[in-house]
Amino acid sequence: MRHTATFATFAVAFAIVPALAFADGEESTVVKGGLGFPIGTKSRIHTNFETSAGFDSNPIRQVGAAATEKSDWKAQFRPMINVDIPGESLTFGLQSMLLIEQLFGTQGNATTHFGGHIGLNLGLGSEESVVGFELSDTLSRTPTFFQELGQGIGADELNLVQWRNKGLANLILRPGGGALEFRLGYGNELGFYDSAPSSERHLINFEAKLRFLPKTALVFGGDLSFFSSQDKAAFSASKNKGTPLSLTIGLQGQITTRMTATARVGYGDSLVWTGGFFTGAATTNVRTFITNLRVGYAFAPSSEFSLGYDRTVRPVIVNDAYISDAVNARIMVGIMGGRLTLGAFGMLEFRTFASPASQRIITGDFRVEYWFFDWLRGLVDYQVINQFADQGVAVAGSFPNYTRHQVMLGVGFYY
Repeated sequence: MRHTATFATFAVAFAIVPALAFADGEESTVVKGGLGFPIGTKSRIHTNFETSAGFDSNPIRQVGAAATEKSDWKAQFRPMINVDIPGESLTFGLQSMLLIEQLFGTQGNATTHFGGHIGLNLGLGSEESVVGFELSDTLSRTPTFFQELGQGIGADELNLVQWRNKGLANLILRPGGGALEFRLGYGNELGFYDSAPSSERHLINFEAKLRFLPKTALVFGGDLSFFSSQDKAAFSASKNKGTPLSLTIGLQGQITTRMTATARVGYGDSLVWTGGFFTGAATTNVRTFITNLRVGYAFAPSSEFSLGYDRTVRPVIVNDAYISDAVNARIMVGIMGGRLTLGAFGMLEFRTFASPASQRIITGDFRVEYWFFDWLRGLVDYQVINQFADQGVAVAGSFPNYTRHQVMLGVGFYY
Protein backbone atom coordinates (compact mmCIF):
# COMPACT_ATOMS: atom_id res chain seq x y z
CA MET A 1 0.00 0.00 0.00
CA ARG A 2 1.25 3.52 -0.76
CA HIS A 3 2.36 5.12 2.48
CA THR A 4 2.28 8.77 3.62
CA ALA A 5 3.06 10.59 6.85
CA THR A 6 -0.65 11.03 7.63
CA PHE A 7 -1.40 10.40 11.31
CA ALA A 8 -4.63 8.54 12.04
CA THR A 9 -5.97 8.25 15.58
CA PHE A 10 -6.72 4.59 15.95
CA ALA A 11 -8.99 3.15 18.63
CA VAL A 12 -7.70 -0.13 20.04
CA ALA A 13 -10.33 -2.88 20.28
CA PHE A 14 -10.06 -6.67 20.62
CA ALA A 15 -9.61 -9.66 18.32
CA ILE A 16 -10.34 -13.30 17.58
CA VAL A 17 -7.06 -15.18 17.48
CA PRO A 18 -7.86 -18.75 18.46
CA ALA A 19 -4.91 -20.87 19.50
CA LEU A 20 -3.96 -23.25 16.72
CA ALA A 21 -2.73 -26.74 17.52
CA PHE A 22 -0.64 -28.81 15.13
CA ALA A 23 0.88 -32.26 15.52
CA ASP A 24 2.52 -34.78 13.22
CA GLY A 25 1.90 -38.38 14.26
CA GLU A 26 3.04 -38.92 17.82
CA GLU A 27 5.04 -35.68 17.99
CA SER A 28 4.12 -33.17 20.66
CA THR A 29 1.49 -30.57 19.80
CA VAL A 30 2.68 -27.03 19.19
CA VAL A 31 0.13 -24.49 20.42
CA LYS A 32 0.48 -21.23 18.49
CA GLY A 33 -0.77 -17.95 19.85
CA GLY A 34 -0.19 -18.21 23.58
CA LEU A 35 -2.52 -19.16 26.42
CA GLY A 36 -4.33 -15.88 26.95
CA PHE A 37 -6.04 -14.47 30.02
CA PRO A 38 -9.12 -16.59 30.83
CA ILE A 39 -12.66 -15.19 30.91
CA GLY A 40 -14.72 -17.98 32.40
CA THR A 41 -13.92 -21.53 31.33
CA LYS A 42 -13.43 -21.19 27.55
CA SER A 43 -13.07 -17.51 26.66
CA ARG A 44 -9.69 -15.82 26.37
CA ILE A 45 -8.12 -12.36 26.04
CA HIS A 46 -4.83 -12.40 24.11
CA THR A 47 -2.25 -9.62 24.25
CA ASN A 48 0.24 -9.87 21.39
CA PHE A 49 3.11 -7.78 20.09
CA GLU A 50 5.00 -8.09 16.80
CA THR A 51 7.97 -6.11 15.57
CA SER A 52 9.97 -6.37 12.35
CA ALA A 53 12.60 -4.56 10.32
CA GLY A 54 13.70 -4.83 6.73
CA PHE A 55 14.08 -3.38 3.25
CA ASP A 56 11.41 -1.97 0.92
CA SER A 57 12.37 -1.21 -2.69
CA ASN A 58 9.46 1.19 -3.30
CA PRO A 59 7.60 2.00 -0.06
CA ILE A 60 5.53 4.92 -1.43
CA ARG A 61 5.05 3.51 -4.96
CA GLN A 62 6.44 6.50 -6.81
CA VAL A 63 4.82 7.08 -10.21
CA GLY A 64 4.85 9.72 -12.92
CA ALA A 65 7.30 10.88 -15.60
CA ALA A 66 9.69 12.59 -13.17
CA ALA A 67 9.33 10.15 -10.29
CA THR A 68 11.84 7.48 -9.36
CA GLU A 69 11.52 4.54 -7.03
CA LYS A 70 13.09 5.41 -3.68
CA SER A 71 14.06 2.34 -1.69
CA ASP A 72 14.35 2.52 2.08
CA TRP A 73 14.90 0.54 5.25
CA LYS A 74 12.02 0.48 7.70
CA ALA A 75 10.76 -0.89 11.02
CA GLN A 76 7.26 -1.91 12.09
CA PHE A 77 5.64 -2.23 15.52
CA ARG A 78 2.28 -3.98 15.91
CA PRO A 79 0.63 -4.18 19.37
CA MET A 80 -2.56 -6.27 19.41
CA ILE A 81 -5.35 -7.14 21.85
CA ASN A 82 -7.55 -10.14 20.99
CA VAL A 83 -10.67 -11.67 22.49
CA ASP A 84 -12.24 -15.06 21.70
CA ILE A 85 -15.57 -16.05 23.25
CA PRO A 86 -16.73 -19.41 21.82
CA GLY A 87 -20.02 -21.10 22.51
CA GLU A 88 -22.63 -23.47 21.13
CA SER A 89 -25.30 -20.82 20.56
CA LEU A 90 -23.26 -17.62 20.93
CA THR A 91 -19.83 -16.82 19.56
CA PHE A 92 -18.22 -13.41 19.84
CA GLY A 93 -14.86 -11.99 18.97
CA LEU A 94 -13.11 -8.67 18.45
CA GLN A 95 -9.75 -8.09 16.84
CA SER A 96 -7.48 -5.08 16.81
CA MET A 97 -4.00 -4.07 15.73
CA LEU A 98 -2.22 -0.74 15.74
CA LEU A 99 0.56 -0.50 13.15
CA ILE A 100 3.41 1.98 13.59
CA GLU A 101 5.83 2.04 10.64
CA GLN A 102 9.03 4.07 10.56
CA LEU A 103 10.95 4.73 7.33
CA PHE A 104 14.60 5.41 8.09
CA GLY A 105 14.98 8.00 5.31
CA THR A 106 18.08 6.64 3.56
CA GLN A 107 16.98 8.64 0.49
CA GLY A 108 15.44 11.60 2.24
CA ASN A 109 12.03 10.16 3.16
CA ALA A 110 12.18 9.68 6.93
CA THR A 111 8.51 9.47 7.88
CA THR A 112 6.28 7.70 10.40
CA HIS A 113 3.04 6.02 9.31
CA PHE A 114 0.13 4.93 11.46
CA GLY A 115 -2.45 2.36 10.48
CA GLY A 116 -4.10 -0.87 11.57
CA HIS A 117 -7.48 -2.52 11.76
CA ILE A 118 -10.41 -3.37 14.05
CA GLY A 119 -12.58 -6.44 13.44
CA LEU A 120 -15.80 -7.79 14.89
CA ASN A 121 -17.41 -11.26 14.61
CA LEU A 122 -20.72 -12.32 16.13
CA GLY A 123 -22.73 -15.50 15.71
CA LEU A 124 -26.13 -16.36 17.23
CA GLY A 125 -27.52 -19.88 17.04
CA SER A 126 -25.92 -23.27 16.50
CA GLU A 127 -25.68 -25.22 13.24
CA GLU A 128 -28.95 -26.97 14.17
CA SER A 129 -30.86 -23.78 15.05
CA VAL A 130 -33.91 -22.97 12.92
CA VAL A 131 -33.07 -19.24 13.10
CA GLY A 132 -29.58 -17.79 13.40
CA PHE A 133 -27.63 -14.59 12.83
CA GLU A 134 -24.06 -13.77 11.82
CA LEU A 135 -22.18 -10.48 11.67
CA SER A 136 -18.65 -9.62 10.57
CA ASP A 137 -17.10 -6.19 10.09
CA THR A 138 -13.56 -4.88 9.64
CA LEU A 139 -12.40 -1.26 9.66
CA SER A 140 -8.83 -0.69 8.47
CA ARG A 141 -6.54 2.27 7.96
CA THR A 142 -3.66 2.44 5.47
CA PRO A 143 -1.08 1.15 5.95
CA THR A 144 -2.25 -2.10 7.46
CA PHE A 145 -0.73 -5.53 7.94
CA PHE A 146 -2.49 -8.89 7.86
CA GLN A 147 -0.89 -11.98 9.32
CA GLU A 148 -2.31 -14.42 6.77
CA LEU A 149 -0.02 -15.55 3.99
CA GLY A 150 -0.59 -13.43 0.88
CA GLN A 151 -2.65 -10.74 2.60
CA GLY A 152 0.13 -8.24 3.22
CA ILE A 153 0.06 -6.99 -0.37
CA GLY A 154 -2.44 -4.49 -1.77
CA ALA A 155 -3.19 -3.55 -5.38
CA ASP A 156 -5.32 -1.16 -7.51
CA GLU A 157 -7.15 1.45 -5.43
CA LEU A 158 -6.12 -0.35 -2.23
CA ASN A 159 -2.67 1.20 -2.59
CA LEU A 160 -4.20 4.64 -1.96
CA VAL A 161 -4.16 6.02 1.58
CA GLN A 162 -7.60 5.40 3.02
CA TRP A 163 -10.00 4.34 5.71
CA ARG A 164 -11.80 1.20 4.54
CA ASN A 165 -14.76 -0.69 6.00
CA LYS A 166 -16.11 -4.07 4.90
CA GLY A 167 -19.08 -5.64 6.66
CA LEU A 168 -21.73 -8.33 6.24
CA ALA A 169 -24.78 -9.22 8.35
CA ASN A 170 -26.96 -12.26 7.56
CA LEU A 171 -30.18 -13.70 8.92
CA ILE A 172 -29.98 -17.51 8.73
CA LEU A 173 -33.01 -19.79 8.30
CA ARG A 174 -32.82 -23.61 8.48
CA PRO A 175 -36.28 -25.12 7.94
CA GLY A 176 -36.79 -28.87 7.91
CA GLY A 177 -33.95 -30.00 10.15
CA GLY A 178 -31.05 -28.03 8.64
CA ALA A 179 -30.53 -29.76 5.29
CA LEU A 180 -31.83 -26.60 3.62
CA GLU A 181 -30.29 -23.29 4.67
CA PHE A 182 -31.02 -19.69 3.61
CA ARG A 183 -29.05 -16.51 4.21
CA LEU A 184 -30.45 -13.04 3.62
CA GLY A 185 -28.54 -9.95 4.61
CA TYR A 186 -26.81 -6.64 4.01
CA GLY A 187 -23.17 -5.87 3.27
CA ASN A 188 -21.00 -2.86 2.52
CA GLU A 189 -17.59 -1.84 1.19
CA LEU A 190 -16.72 1.77 2.02
CA GLY A 191 -13.50 3.50 0.95
CA PHE A 192 -12.62 6.96 2.27
CA TYR A 193 -9.46 8.03 0.46
CA ASP A 194 -7.18 10.91 1.43
CA SER A 195 -6.53 12.04 -2.18
CA ALA A 196 -9.03 10.18 -4.36
CA PRO A 197 -12.79 9.88 -4.83
CA SER A 198 -14.46 8.16 -1.90
CA SER A 199 -16.55 5.13 -2.78
CA GLU A 200 -19.60 3.43 -1.29
CA ARG A 201 -20.96 -0.02 -2.09
CA HIS A 202 -24.08 -1.29 -0.33
CA LEU A 203 -25.36 -4.74 -1.22
CA ILE A 204 -28.30 -7.04 -0.61
CA ASN A 205 -27.07 -10.60 -0.17
CA PHE A 206 -28.94 -13.89 -0.66
CA GLU A 207 -27.72 -17.48 -0.48
CA ALA A 208 -29.47 -20.86 -0.49
CA LYS A 209 -27.66 -24.07 0.46
CA LEU A 210 -28.94 -27.64 0.16
CA ARG A 211 -26.89 -30.35 1.86
CA PHE A 212 -27.29 -33.65 0.01
CA LEU A 213 -24.22 -35.26 1.62
CA PRO A 214 -22.98 -34.82 5.21
CA LYS A 215 -20.34 -32.26 4.19
CA THR A 216 -21.25 -31.33 0.61
CA ALA A 217 -23.89 -28.84 -0.53
CA LEU A 218 -25.51 -27.37 -3.61
CA VAL A 219 -25.24 -23.58 -3.34
CA PHE A 220 -27.08 -20.74 -5.07
CA GLY A 221 -25.99 -17.16 -4.40
CA GLY A 222 -26.90 -13.70 -5.58
CA ASP A 223 -26.34 -10.08 -4.64
CA LEU A 224 -27.34 -6.65 -5.90
CA SER A 225 -25.19 -3.64 -5.01
CA PHE A 226 -25.50 0.13 -5.16
CA PHE A 227 -22.09 1.66 -5.95
CA SER A 228 -21.21 5.34 -6.22
CA SER A 229 -18.16 7.56 -5.84
CA GLN A 230 -17.51 11.24 -5.18
CA ASP A 231 -15.16 13.06 -7.56
CA LYS A 232 -12.07 14.98 -6.57
CA ALA A 233 -10.40 17.56 -8.78
CA ALA A 234 -7.16 15.57 -9.09
CA PHE A 235 -8.95 12.61 -10.65
CA SER A 236 -10.62 12.15 -14.02
CA ALA A 237 -13.19 9.69 -12.69
CA SER A 238 -16.70 9.86 -14.11
CA LYS A 239 -19.77 10.45 -12.00
CA ASN A 240 -21.51 7.30 -13.22
CA LYS A 241 -23.29 5.18 -10.68
CA GLY A 242 -23.60 1.39 -10.79
CA THR A 243 -25.76 -1.40 -9.44
CA PRO A 244 -23.48 -4.47 -9.79
CA LEU A 245 -25.33 -7.78 -9.97
CA SER A 246 -24.04 -11.33 -9.58
CA LEU A 247 -25.77 -14.74 -9.68
CA THR A 248 -23.96 -18.05 -9.13
CA ILE A 249 -24.76 -21.73 -8.62
CA GLY A 250 -22.46 -24.61 -7.78
CA LEU A 251 -21.16 -27.18 -5.32
CA GLN A 252 -18.93 -26.82 -2.29
CA GLY A 253 -17.85 -29.01 0.56
CA GLN A 254 -15.48 -31.65 1.83
CA ILE A 255 -14.73 -34.33 -0.77
CA THR A 256 -12.56 -36.53 1.47
CA THR A 257 -11.12 -36.17 4.95
CA ARG A 258 -8.22 -34.26 3.40
CA MET A 259 -9.73 -32.52 0.36
CA THR A 260 -12.18 -29.63 0.04
CA ALA A 261 -13.49 -28.10 -3.19
CA THR A 262 -15.69 -25.27 -4.49
CA ALA A 263 -17.05 -24.99 -8.03
CA ARG A 264 -19.44 -22.09 -8.69
CA VAL A 265 -20.36 -20.45 -12.01
CA GLY A 266 -22.75 -17.67 -12.89
CA TYR A 267 -23.34 -14.23 -14.36
CA GLY A 268 -21.91 -10.85 -13.39
CA ASP A 269 -22.87 -7.37 -14.61
CA SER A 270 -21.47 -4.02 -13.43
CA LEU A 271 -24.69 -2.21 -14.56
CA VAL A 272 -23.07 1.22 -14.84
CA TRP A 273 -25.63 3.96 -15.54
CA THR A 274 -25.23 7.18 -17.57
CA GLY A 275 -26.69 9.39 -14.84
CA GLY A 276 -28.60 8.39 -11.74
CA PHE A 277 -29.41 4.80 -10.86
CA PHE A 278 -31.35 2.89 -13.55
CA THR A 279 -31.17 5.72 -16.16
CA GLY A 280 -29.61 3.79 -19.08
CA ALA A 281 -26.51 1.63 -19.47
CA ALA A 282 -23.20 3.50 -19.91
CA THR A 283 -20.54 2.56 -22.48
CA THR A 284 -18.21 1.60 -19.60
CA ASN A 285 -20.59 -1.15 -18.49
CA VAL A 286 -19.08 -4.67 -18.41
CA ARG A 287 -20.86 -8.04 -18.19
CA THR A 288 -19.58 -11.60 -18.36
CA PHE A 289 -19.80 -15.07 -16.88
CA ILE A 290 -18.19 -15.35 -13.44
CA THR A 291 -16.78 -18.31 -11.57
CA ASN A 292 -15.17 -19.40 -8.33
CA LEU A 293 -13.10 -22.60 -8.52
CA ARG A 294 -10.99 -23.80 -5.63
CA VAL A 295 -9.52 -27.03 -4.34
CA GLY A 296 -7.64 -27.55 -1.10
CA TYR A 297 -5.72 -30.56 0.14
CA ALA A 298 -4.30 -31.15 3.62
CA PHE A 299 -1.49 -33.62 3.04
CA ALA A 300 -0.35 -33.53 6.69
CA PRO A 301 -1.82 -32.23 9.97
CA SER A 302 0.09 -28.93 9.64
CA SER A 303 0.55 -28.84 5.86
CA GLU A 304 -1.89 -27.84 3.13
CA PHE A 305 -2.10 -26.76 -0.49
CA SER A 306 -4.79 -24.84 -2.37
CA LEU A 307 -5.28 -23.77 -5.97
CA GLY A 308 -7.97 -21.41 -7.21
CA TYR A 309 -9.34 -19.42 -10.13
CA ASP A 310 -11.76 -16.51 -9.82
CA ARG A 311 -13.48 -14.46 -12.51
CA THR A 312 -15.41 -11.50 -11.11
CA VAL A 313 -16.76 -8.08 -12.02
CA ARG A 314 -15.70 -5.24 -9.71
CA PRO A 315 -16.80 -1.60 -9.57
CA VAL A 316 -13.98 0.92 -8.99
CA ILE A 317 -13.57 4.68 -8.57
CA VAL A 318 -11.79 5.14 -11.95
CA ASN A 319 -12.98 3.68 -15.29
CA ASP A 320 -16.14 2.52 -13.47
CA ALA A 321 -15.59 -1.28 -13.50
CA TYR A 322 -13.40 -4.13 -14.70
CA ILE A 323 -13.42 -7.90 -15.22
CA SER A 324 -10.85 -9.74 -13.11
CA ASP A 325 -9.32 -13.12 -14.00
CA ALA A 326 -7.12 -14.32 -11.14
CA VAL A 327 -5.25 -17.59 -10.60
CA ASN A 328 -3.70 -18.19 -7.19
CA ALA A 329 -1.84 -20.93 -5.34
CA ARG A 330 -1.00 -21.27 -1.65
CA ILE A 331 1.09 -23.85 0.19
CA MET A 332 2.01 -24.27 3.84
CA VAL A 333 4.40 -27.03 4.96
CA GLY A 334 4.75 -27.74 8.67
CA ILE A 335 7.85 -29.46 10.00
CA MET A 336 8.74 -30.63 13.50
CA GLY A 337 5.12 -30.97 14.57
CA GLY A 338 4.23 -27.59 13.09
CA ARG A 339 6.96 -25.71 14.95
CA LEU A 340 8.71 -24.79 11.68
CA THR A 341 6.49 -23.64 8.80
CA LEU A 342 7.40 -22.87 5.19
CA GLY A 343 4.82 -20.93 3.21
CA ALA A 344 4.38 -19.58 -0.33
CA PHE A 345 1.61 -17.68 -2.10
CA GLY A 346 1.39 -16.53 -5.70
CA MET A 347 -1.27 -14.82 -7.79
CA LEU A 348 -1.51 -13.73 -11.43
CA GLU A 349 -4.39 -11.38 -12.19
CA PHE A 350 -5.57 -9.86 -15.48
CA ARG A 351 -8.02 -6.96 -15.46
CA THR A 352 -10.07 -5.90 -18.48
CA PHE A 353 -11.78 -2.52 -18.60
CA ALA A 354 -14.43 -1.38 -21.05
CA SER A 355 -12.31 1.67 -21.99
CA PRO A 356 -10.79 -0.49 -23.64
CA ALA A 357 -7.78 -1.03 -21.42
CA SER A 358 -6.10 -3.82 -19.49
CA GLN A 359 -3.87 -4.41 -16.50
CA ARG A 360 -1.68 -7.21 -15.15
CA ILE A 361 -0.75 -7.79 -11.52
CA ILE A 362 1.70 -10.38 -10.17
CA THR A 363 2.02 -10.88 -6.41
CA GLY A 364 4.15 -13.26 -4.40
CA ASP A 365 4.70 -13.98 -0.71
CA PHE A 366 7.35 -16.38 0.62
CA ARG A 367 7.97 -16.87 4.32
CA VAL A 368 9.62 -19.03 6.95
CA GLU A 369 8.37 -18.96 10.54
CA TYR A 370 9.57 -20.80 13.62
CA TRP A 371 7.82 -21.10 16.98
CA PHE A 372 10.49 -21.22 19.67
CA PHE A 373 7.75 -21.50 22.31
CA ASP A 374 3.97 -21.25 22.16
CA TRP A 375 4.41 -17.52 22.93
CA LEU A 376 7.47 -16.65 20.78
CA ARG A 377 7.68 -16.74 16.97
CA GLY A 378 10.39 -15.70 14.51
CA LEU A 379 9.58 -14.82 10.88
CA VAL A 380 11.38 -14.07 7.62
CA ASP A 381 9.08 -12.82 4.86
CA TYR A 382 9.65 -11.75 1.24
CA GLN A 383 6.87 -10.08 -0.76
CA VAL A 384 6.78 -8.81 -4.33
CA ILE A 385 4.14 -7.03 -6.40
CA ASN A 386 4.41 -6.03 -10.05
CA GLN A 387 1.61 -3.94 -11.52
CA PHE A 388 1.56 -3.02 -15.21
CA ALA A 389 -1.21 -1.16 -17.02
CA ASP A 390 -1.50 0.14 -20.56
CA GLN A 391 -1.89 3.87 -21.15
CA GLY A 392 -5.68 3.63 -21.10
CA VAL A 393 -5.71 2.68 -17.41
CA ALA A 394 -2.73 4.50 -15.90
CA VAL A 395 -4.52 7.83 -15.49
CA ALA A 396 -4.01 10.33 -12.68
CA GLY A 397 -1.85 7.86 -10.76
CA SER A 398 -4.85 5.67 -9.98
CA PHE A 399 -3.43 2.49 -11.56
CA PRO A 400 0.32 3.13 -11.64
CA ASN A 401 2.98 0.88 -13.17
CA TYR A 402 5.46 -0.17 -10.53
CA THR A 403 7.39 -3.02 -8.95
CA ARG A 404 7.88 -3.39 -5.23
CA HIS A 405 10.05 -5.83 -3.26
CA GLN A 406 9.94 -6.14 0.51
CA VAL A 407 12.04 -8.30 2.83
CA MET A 408 11.21 -8.29 6.54
CA LEU A 409 12.73 -10.06 9.55
CA GLY A 410 10.44 -10.14 12.57
CA VAL A 411 9.64 -11.56 15.97
CA GLY A 412 6.31 -11.90 17.74
CA PHE A 413 5.29 -12.33 21.38
CA TYR A 414 1.89 -13.88 22.10
CA TYR A 415 -0.09 -14.48 25.26
